[in-house]
Amino acid sequence: MKLFKNQPFVILLALIGLMASCKSKAPEPTSVELLSRAWRVSRATINGQADNNTNYSAFRITFQRNEQNPTNYTVVPGNAPRPNLSPTNAGTWALNATNTQITLDRGSATAEITINIVGTITDQAVTISWKVPRTVDKTEPTLQYELVPAL
Repeated sequence: MKLFKNQPFVILLALIGLMASCKSKAPEPTSVELLSRAWRVSRATINGQADNNTNYSAFRITFQRNEQNPTNYTVVPGNAPRPNLSPTNAGTWALNATNTQITLDRGSATAEITINIVGTITDQAVTISWKVPRTVDKTEPTLQYELVPAL
Protein backbone atom coordinates (compact mmCIF):
# COMPACT_ATOMS: atom_id res chain seq x y z
CA MET A 1 0.00 0.00 0.00
CA LYS A 2 2.87 2.41 0.82
CA LEU A 3 4.24 1.83 -2.69
CA PHE A 4 1.08 3.29 -4.22
CA LYS A 5 1.11 6.31 -1.88
CA ASN A 6 4.59 7.36 -3.15
CA GLN A 7 3.78 6.74 -6.81
CA PRO A 8 2.62 10.33 -7.57
CA PHE A 9 5.81 11.64 -5.98
CA VAL A 10 7.98 9.31 -8.09
CA ILE A 11 6.10 10.29 -11.26
CA LEU A 12 6.50 13.98 -10.42
CA LEU A 13 10.26 13.55 -9.94
CA ALA A 14 10.51 11.68 -13.23
CA LEU A 15 8.63 14.46 -15.05
CA ILE A 16 10.85 17.15 -13.53
CA GLY A 17 13.95 15.21 -14.60
CA LEU A 18 12.57 14.79 -18.11
CA MET A 19 11.75 18.49 -18.44
CA ALA A 20 15.19 19.50 -17.19
CA SER A 21 16.87 17.32 -19.78
CA CYS A 22 14.76 18.83 -22.59
CA LYS A 23 15.99 22.39 -22.14
CA SER A 24 16.59 24.00 -25.49
CA LYS A 25 20.18 24.83 -26.24
CA ALA A 26 21.22 28.28 -27.37
CA PRO A 27 21.34 28.45 -31.15
CA GLU A 28 24.74 28.23 -32.78
CA PRO A 29 26.10 31.66 -33.79
CA THR A 30 25.76 32.53 -37.46
CA SER A 31 28.74 33.23 -39.70
CA VAL A 32 27.85 36.94 -39.62
CA GLU A 33 27.92 36.86 -35.81
CA LEU A 34 31.25 35.00 -35.81
CA LEU A 35 32.86 37.44 -38.24
CA SER A 36 31.52 40.60 -36.58
CA ARG A 37 34.48 41.70 -34.49
CA ALA A 38 37.97 43.14 -34.85
CA TRP A 39 40.59 40.72 -36.22
CA ARG A 40 44.38 40.77 -36.35
CA VAL A 41 46.84 38.74 -38.43
CA SER A 42 48.44 35.77 -36.70
CA ARG A 43 50.12 34.45 -39.87
CA ALA A 44 50.46 35.77 -43.41
CA THR A 45 51.52 34.08 -46.62
CA ILE A 46 52.25 35.44 -50.06
CA ASN A 47 51.87 32.90 -52.88
CA GLY A 48 51.89 30.13 -50.27
CA GLN A 49 55.16 31.25 -48.63
CA ALA A 50 55.22 32.62 -45.08
CA ASP A 51 55.77 36.37 -45.02
CA ASN A 52 58.26 36.78 -42.20
CA ASN A 53 59.57 40.12 -43.49
CA THR A 54 56.52 42.25 -42.71
CA ASN A 55 55.29 43.33 -39.29
CA TYR A 56 51.53 42.73 -39.30
CA SER A 57 51.04 43.56 -35.61
CA ALA A 58 49.15 46.82 -36.26
CA PHE A 59 46.87 45.38 -38.98
CA ARG A 60 43.19 45.24 -37.99
CA ILE A 61 40.08 44.47 -39.96
CA THR A 62 36.76 45.01 -38.23
CA PHE A 63 33.41 43.73 -39.45
CA GLN A 64 30.26 45.26 -37.97
CA ARG A 65 26.66 44.09 -38.11
CA ASN A 66 23.15 45.20 -37.29
CA GLU A 67 21.49 42.11 -35.82
CA GLN A 68 22.07 39.46 -38.54
CA ASN A 69 22.95 41.91 -41.31
CA PRO A 70 26.52 42.86 -42.20
CA THR A 71 26.99 46.62 -42.20
CA ASN A 72 30.39 48.33 -42.22
CA TYR A 73 33.99 47.26 -42.26
CA THR A 74 37.18 49.17 -41.51
CA VAL A 75 40.79 48.29 -42.16
CA VAL A 76 43.79 49.64 -40.30
CA PRO A 77 46.61 48.39 -42.54
CA GLY A 78 49.48 49.22 -40.18
CA ASN A 79 52.62 48.04 -41.97
CA ALA A 80 50.81 45.35 -43.95
CA PRO A 81 51.34 45.78 -47.69
CA ARG A 82 47.78 44.65 -48.49
CA PRO A 83 44.91 45.20 -48.34
CA ASN A 84 45.28 48.94 -48.36
CA LEU A 85 41.79 49.68 -49.53
CA SER A 86 42.58 53.25 -50.50
CA PRO A 87 41.37 55.87 -50.21
CA THR A 88 39.30 55.17 -47.11
CA ASN A 89 39.93 51.58 -45.97
CA ALA A 90 36.24 51.45 -45.10
CA GLY A 91 32.90 50.59 -46.63
CA THR A 92 30.21 47.96 -46.43
CA TRP A 93 30.62 44.22 -46.44
CA ALA A 94 28.52 41.22 -47.38
CA LEU A 95 28.83 37.48 -46.93
CA ASN A 96 27.74 35.16 -49.74
CA ALA A 97 25.08 32.50 -49.16
CA THR A 98 27.60 29.67 -48.79
CA ASN A 99 29.79 31.58 -46.28
CA THR A 100 32.81 31.23 -48.56
CA GLN A 101 33.32 34.82 -49.72
CA ILE A 102 33.24 38.29 -48.22
CA THR A 103 32.62 41.21 -50.55
CA LEU A 104 34.09 44.52 -49.47
CA ASP A 105 32.41 47.45 -51.19
CA ARG A 106 33.85 50.92 -51.13
CA GLY A 107 30.72 52.48 -52.56
CA SER A 108 30.56 51.20 -56.13
CA ALA A 109 30.54 47.88 -57.96
CA THR A 110 33.86 48.69 -59.65
CA ALA A 111 35.48 49.18 -56.26
CA GLU A 112 34.37 45.82 -54.83
CA ILE A 113 36.96 43.43 -53.49
CA THR A 114 36.11 39.75 -53.05
CA ILE A 115 37.93 37.86 -50.30
CA ASN A 116 37.72 34.07 -50.07
CA ILE A 117 37.18 32.36 -46.74
CA VAL A 118 39.46 29.36 -46.40
CA GLY A 119 38.11 26.61 -44.17
CA THR A 120 35.65 27.15 -41.34
CA ILE A 121 34.79 30.39 -39.57
CA THR A 122 34.98 30.13 -35.78
CA ASP A 123 34.86 32.68 -32.98
CA GLN A 124 38.61 32.18 -32.55
CA ALA A 125 39.92 32.12 -36.12
CA VAL A 126 39.18 32.73 -39.77
CA THR A 127 41.50 32.50 -42.75
CA ILE A 128 41.02 34.82 -45.72
CA SER A 129 42.67 34.73 -49.13
CA TRP A 130 42.59 36.96 -52.20
CA LYS A 131 44.52 37.76 -55.34
CA VAL A 132 45.84 41.31 -55.51
CA PRO A 133 44.70 42.81 -58.83
CA ARG A 134 47.24 43.66 -61.53
CA THR A 135 46.32 47.35 -61.19
CA VAL A 136 47.67 47.27 -57.62
CA ASP A 137 50.58 44.81 -58.07
CA LYS A 138 51.79 43.65 -61.49
CA THR A 139 52.78 40.24 -60.11
CA GLU A 140 49.20 39.57 -58.90
CA PRO A 141 50.24 37.82 -55.67
CA THR A 142 47.81 35.66 -53.71
CA LEU A 143 47.71 36.72 -50.08
CA GLN A 144 46.40 34.65 -47.20
CA TYR A 145 45.88 35.97 -43.70
CA GLU A 146 45.12 33.75 -40.74
CA LEU A 147 43.11 36.01 -38.46
CA VAL A 148 42.45 35.80 -34.74
CA PRO A 149 40.38 38.16 -32.58
CA ALA A 150 42.13 41.43 -31.82
CA LEU A 151 42.41 42.16 -28.13
